[in-house]
Amino acid sequence: MTITRRMTLATAVAASLAAPAITRAQAKHQWRVQGYLPASFTEMEMFKAWGEELKGKSGGQIEIELLPVGAVVPVTDTLDAMRSGVLAGHFTGSPYFAGKDPAFAVIGDTLAAYENAAQRDRWFEEGGGTALARKLYARFGAHYVGNVYTPEEWLPAKKPLYKLEDLRGIKIRAPQGTVSELFRRAGAGVVVLPFTEVFNALDSGVIDASDAAWIDLNDKLGMHKVVKYEIYARHSMGAIEFVVAQPRWNALSAEQKRLVETELRGFSRKMKEHYDRVEIGAMQRVQAQGVTLIRWAPEEYVKVRQILLAIWKDMSAQSASVKEIVDSHLAFMKKLGLSS
Repeated sequence: MTITRRMTLATAVAASLAAPAITRAQAKHQWRVQGYLPASFTEMEMFKAWGEELKGKSGGQIEIELLPVGAVVPVTDTLDAMRSGVLAGHFTGSPYFAGKDPAFAVIGDTLAAYENAAQRDRWFEEGGGTALARKLYARFGAHYVGNVYTPEEWLPAKKPLYKLEDLRGIKIRAPQGTVSELFRRAGAGVVVLPFTEVFNALDSGVIDASDAAWIDLNDKLGMHKVVKYEIYARHSMGAIEFVVAQPRWNALSAEQKRLVETELRGFSRKMKEHYDRVEIGAMQRVQAQGVTLIRWAPEEYVKVRQILLAIWKDMSAQSASVKEIVDSHLAFMKKLGLSS
């Protein structure tokens, strides 16, 4: 009888100890994530499809509800919304949060530092960029999961711009931060406007050119109805990211964290393959519409990079977090033979 009671008690204790683990294993992680584009855009559709794949590979444990830009909060407020619990994450670019710390601008747009977006992404993977981004976001209660490939940006313009000197005196739209500072130092008249107002500003003549996006997205936004030039000046290489609120990330098991990180790297590779394909098609499409594509000579890219390095030097003197990131960039650029 005593043996039976002890066995019963042991069984009950074992069951009670196992119950929390079973509950955790069965719990679903439902993440509301706000993106940076309208829902109909390809980038959003592909991220949504990736979320469905992640749900399947996680056995239904991780579910992402992707919301379009502005659905819950303005694009500049997603980080605050994560801290308050309104959002679980965002799929966007960190320069939107440069007002909180200028280091976000240096993480989220490398401008002319690298020759192409693939080199920029190597900095994240090989040069310590991901670790630095995680360190920065941790201060704001969030976990930087990783970078998602986006191509180099072009400048839609109403007049031909063949070299850096041609920027002098033109009116160009740019967001606040390092991009607008680069244009100012090049002699352009910078007009700070929300991205949603770019088309009307170009159409009405308020601006002559605009910091915008890659050719395919510029075309989808209707830019080529009012501009007939696209300029490749290596002025901007914005980096898009997936970030999750720290408590939501901490709630995942080690295995689930590895799964999300691995799958996001795969998604980034898929996005590169997508852009490599659609940008060629977009170039052919817009040229058929009468748009002229202008690529600057290599020496002009060097001039743009020199302006960037001067901006970084000034920013580094004002912020320890910026200096740490800039130093990392400079070390990696030197490794690639892009700086002395």
